[in-house]
Amino acid sequence: MELMDRLCRAVGRPDDSVALVTCGTLGVEVAVGLARNIARVRSGKRRGDILTSTLSYHGMSALTLALAGNHARRPRPEDALGLGPAFPAPYPPVHDHAERACDASCAEEMAKAIDSRGADNVAAVLLEPVNGTTGGAYVPPDGYLTR
Repeated sequence: MELMDRLCRAVGRPDDSVALVTCGTLGVEVAVGLARNIARVRSGKRRGDILTSTLSYHGMSALTLALAGNHARRPRPEDALGLGPAFPAPYPPVHDHAERACDASCAEEMAKAIDSRGADNVAAVLLEPVNGTTGGAYVPPDGYLTR
């Protein structure tokens, strides 16, 4: 408990709490559950959709594999729980622009995905600040994460 309190104070959020987990997959699952519960309680959202990109990895559980866009690890469509990537990642292999490289404006694809689902249905968007397992250390273009 002392460690969790110290962590919250260290990042300047003393009134927050911390969930300690044993692996990244569990961390993502806890984050998804929290996002869905918080969205429903705070804003009365009807569904707790979690949006991800076409080149992403979020863990090895049935839920995280179904959400992610890692084509080598994705479950068969009938086993994917009705989940899957919602927008193209801002990296050359999956979001190719013949006339230009990806830039911050590629975040508009994410906004379109939110709009197509309906903002009342989206609880969270999972993003990787550095795409590792599926892409080989791709970093989003400058301004993408801020936008």
